[in-house]
Amino acid sequence: MLTTENRENHIITEVVYISITGDRYHKYRDCPKLRIAHKVLEVSLKSVKECEYKACTDCW
Repeated sequence: MLTTENRENHIITEVVYISITGDRYHKYRDCPKLRIAHKVLEVSLKSVKECEYKACTDCW
């Protein structure tokens, strides 16, 4: 688990990555713009990142 300072009340977000082979693993990433928890789906084959919450695209 990634530990980071909680400056400006940022919230660590859970990111779900799906590789070309379909394997999944999790990372945690700071969301400095929206400061809300959100789950992001990355499709590695096309390097496209999609999010369950459309507004989260601003984070990338």
